[in-house]
Amino acid sequence: MPTLYDIAGSANWANKADIGFAVHRPSFDGPEVQIHVHKVRDKWVGKPGGVTLRYDKITGRYAEVPPAGRPYSARYGEDD
Repeated sequence: MPTLYDIAGSANWANKADIGFAVHRPSFDGPEVQIHVHKVRDKWVGKPGGVTLRYDKITGRYAEVPPAGRPYSARYGEDD
């Protein structure tokens, strides 16, 4: 997983940014993408954390990966 210190001029970018996040694809051929928020300067904006999304090539949309033990469906998240 890349961090804010992995980009060129890393310390400058990490210190200057108000919000810093990274997008990571664990497998280039796989549909999953991880988005991690590494830094949030103003706490009212949000907090550090991450999410794993699944990319659908046909629709061009990302959908949240359901929690373990819950079957994946196109309606995941709509009824929650």
